Amino acid sequence: MESSTSPIPWNETPLGQTITYLPVLGSFLWRSFLLISGVLLYPITYLSALKVPLLAPISIFLYVFAPFLVFTRIILDLFVFTPYSTFVYLVDAIYPVYVFCGVACITGVLMGTLGRFLAQWATMVVMGLTDQKKEADQESYREEIEGAKVEYGP
Repeated sequence: MESSTSPIPWNETPLGQTITYLPVLGSFLWRSFLLISGVLLYPITYLSALKVPLLAPISIFLYVFAPFLVFTRIILDLFVFTPYSTFVYLVDAIYPVYVFCGVACITGVLMGTLGRFLAQWATMVVMGLTDQKKEADQESYREEIEGAKVEYGP
């Protein structure tokens, strides 16, 4: 069977129709970017001229509170940052030992559990054979007893 297929023109496919709109989309995105950057750029420019007088009192407060800030920085270094850095260093140094012991514990638990199940299975197999042997012995004993009944009395 022959099928008559003719090639579809590229502009009739969905991709071809989409490609025709790409220049318009690119132009729209570029103009939107310029508009947004222009809208944001002008207020930032005007605020930067105004911020110098607004930020002037901050430098005065920083100068006045400098001793307190330095004291706070020293106290934080002594009681927070240095112990934290020491703790992080020790944890990094002990990490391989921690991982080794963790893996050893997990392996021990798995091997112990497996050993327990194997021991229970072996016990069940051995006891099952022993129970079968006991039942066979009891059956033969019953047969012997029934065959050798002795009657007492008149």
